[in-house]
Amino acid sequence: MKKNLMLLALAGIFSLAACSPPSVPAAQVQQLTDLAPVIVKAAEPAPLTPPLFPAQPPVTFGGPEQSWLEVTTYQAEQPLTGDSCTATASRLDTGQVSVISVGCAGVSFATVHVIEASGRDTPQLVGPQNLVITQRAQGVKIAEPTFRVLIEGKQIWPK
Repeated sequence: MKKNLMLLALAGIFSLAACSPPSVPAAQVQQLTDLAPVIVKAAEPAPLTPPLFPAQPPVTFGGPEQSWLEVTTYQAEQPLTGDSCTATASRLDTGQVSVISVGCAGVSFATVHVIEASGRDTPQLVGPQNLVITQRAQGVKIAEPTFRVLIEGKQIWPK
């Protein structure tokens, strides 16, 4: 029994020695440590553009503020005819704000401006798509949103 345990321990030591990484000559290590640091500058972020395609996943618009908006788009039902493309907005039971396009026939669209309390304006397209806007602060959904929604200079939410 003791012999078997000794052989097993000896086999383990040999297998560990076989798995150890090869040694690197000191000259190669010195070459690696003498390399100058490489500084990589971050690219400028792309400008935020409104989502142009229906059924997009949530898009977060934010910056250094403690709150931000998540805008989720979904395909709108298109009427066969319409005079002018506009929108209506309402608060959902979840605390989110729904923006529904009205009278947007074919490929017509309108720009909705979502203005946060900080004054930041986030333009969004409605017409081929409707919006659901969620405001978050420190990752938690805000029950009473503090932003405004305007279309053609007219405030449609809050009313």
